[in-house]
Amino acid sequence: MFPQATVDRLLIWISILGAVTVVALDSPGAQDFLGTVANMSEGNRNEAVRSVESAQSSSEISSESSEEAAVSSSAPLSSSSIPRGRNSSSGRQARSSARPAACGDGVTQGNERCDDGDQANNDGCSSMCAVERGWRCSGRPSLCRPICGDRIQVGDERSRSRCDDGNKRRGDGCDPQCQRERQCPEGQCTALERREECVSRTGAPQARVCCPNPDGSLSWHRNISRCPHTGTCTSPTIQNEGNFFFRGCVRARQEALDLVRSCVDVKAAECRSSGGSFRASRCTSPEKYDAARGICEVRARCAWRCEFRR
Repeated sequence: MFPQATVDRLLIWISILGAVTVVALDSPGAQDFLGTVANMSEGNRNEAVRSVESAQSSSEISSESSEEAAVSSSAPLSSSSIPRGRNSSSGRQARSSARPAACGDGVTQGNERCDDGDQANNDGCSSMCAVERGWRCSGRPSLCRPICGDRIQVGDERSRSRCDDGNKRRGDGCDPQCQRERQCPEGQCTALERREECVSRTGAPQARVCCPNPDGSLSWHRNISRCPHTGTCTSPTIQNEGNFFFRGCVRARQEALDLVRSCVDVKAAECRSSGGSFRASRCTSPEKYDAARGICEVRARCAWRCEFRR
């Protein structure tokens, strides 16, 4: 058996060699370290062993700390770790500006072409906040109205009183505001000079005025702006002495016709000054000869008409 002191020294050497092997097995200064330890006293060797064990413990603690730091760096930040102040407010603004537009809130933004405050279809602004065909939208929230004159009947254009014929002309059954024009009534009229614009059953436009007829009745006169003015220029009976075949009747007829033509000229000037179109019929001048007295009688007559075309 070995002495107890020798056993203790062997145990010390085994401990020292194990620690050195763990810390620096391939270190080039390992042999020098072992030599130094061999020359140490027993107290110094014990101190060296404690130093090695302390270094080994520190190495293990450092390894555990690095692992915890790696785990904490990969974990998401909590709300308390986010810095507050000026940077946080700018972040909120950035998040709010990047927020997607909400269709149906009455505010047109982002890719929205309209927003009428709802998500209903067939009212001009669709459920996807796009302007529907045949509509025009504006305002905030969007107010949508049918486009008159595009031949697309939407909204109230489909009602009986509305229309859309693809144009904005008057007198074709659908007026420039896409309202149905009044149909021309049939039969006699009762109010003199009454005017109206309407369309016939065939769709032809008519501008009509209730005017008198030659027999005294009233009826609609088409495509005029006012009732025509009619009248007759008649000369007084002109008497002239003389032979029937020669000077007597010729002179009387000429005098009567001059009076009638002068009347017609006055009426024509009055008609044209009021915007009418004047027309006179061929003047007549019948003659009557009294052979017993040797006198020729002539009376001239001429009818005229002043029309007011549309």
